[in-house]
Amino acid sequence: MCQMDTLCSLYTDVLACRSPAKNYALFLLERYLQLKIKAVRAGKPIELKIVEDFINCCKHYGVKVMSPKNG
Repeated sequence: MCQMDTLCSLYTDVLACRSPAKNYALFLLERYLQLKIKAVRAGKPIELKIVEDFINCCKHYGVKVMSPKNG
C-alpha cells in the first residue's frame, strides 16, 4: 500500500473513531479534507471556488455531506 493509500485509510479510521462534529462547519471541514485526500490520491487535485464545486466534488468522489444530526 502506498503512502497516500495509508494516509487516506488512517484519516478515515480517525473520523470513524471520534465523536461526531459538534457543529456543521467542523463537519463540512472534515468532509472537505477527506475529499481533498481522495482527489490527490486519484491524481486530480481539486480547486473549489464556489459551493457548487464542493457539492459536485462530493458527488464525484462519493463523499456524503449530510447534517450531523441526520447522518
